[in-house]
Amino acid sequence: MQQQEPRDVSILGTGLLGGAIAARLQEHGWRLRLFDPSAAARERLSPVPAVWAANETEALAGADRAILCFPHSGVTASLAPGLFAAMAPGGIVVDCTTGDPEEMAGFAAVAAGLGRGYLDATVGGSSAQARQGEALLMVGGASEDVVEVMPLLQTISGKVTHVGPAGHGARMKLVLNLALGLHRAVLAEALHLGRALELDPATVLAVLREGPAYSRVMDRKGERMLHGDFRPEARLSQHRKDVGLMLAAAEKAGASLPLTAAHDILLAAAEEAGYGELDNSAIARAYFS
Repeated sequence: MQQQEPRDVSILGTGLLGGAIAARLQEHGWRLRLFDPSAAARERLSPVPAVWAANETEALAGADRAILCFPHSGVTASLAPGLFAAMAPGGIVVDCTTGDPEEMAGFAAVAAGLGRGYLDATVGGSSAQARQGEALLMVGGASEDVVEVMPLLQTISGKVTHVGPAGHGARMKLVLNLALGLHRAVLAEALHLGRALELDPATVLAVLREGPAYSRVMDRKGERMLHGDFRPEARLSQHRKDVGLMLAAAEKAGASLPLTAAHDILLAAAEEAGYGELDNSAIARAYFS
């Protein structure tokens, strides 16, 4: 039976993405119970009315709905199954973490064994897009669980796609992030060539946006690269973590990803130069300052 008003949801992890989701849900009438070990993350979200729990287990105690927004799936692994058991029987976890697909599929089995549901609902888009409900949700898990939490999912985003069983949301996120990351790297390299050929960078970006090479990445990241505005919406180091997951998944599947391997080298150079905590558009720093 679908949850009736008032609607309650617990959220673990209120960093860039989790904080954006929390603010959006509160704005749309959801009552929040939150936890994040980072004082900075809690401070950023302090204007949002919510109950703050003392720890992860307290945040999920008796919850029917829970959202996880962790840096990687290893955090979930360190907390389950105790975390799931703390929820109300029949409760459903919506895991927005970008993590290892096989590991996340395993969480669904753990949750099922405890009488809970688990969905890996990975997010395509930046925290700013998530705040506006413009990000894409790629959901893996049982169809009945997807239907049960659809009001919650549709509040987070107007674009929700059920891509298959548990673990498939994480798989799809790696595919999406592969293309997205390479689009950013290609844009940075094209702007670098334009500068080297003494073309006006703003004109280069304008031509790229009007021509057949256009990508939506140019709309969100182009001006940032031109003006060096790398305030984080999604951090470069987080994307490099995703690239590592892509390469590992490809190796396991017997697939070759030569462009992604080259991209990893660029990201490593930017990270080693101290740009890891900046926005992922700081891949441009691998080419120009």
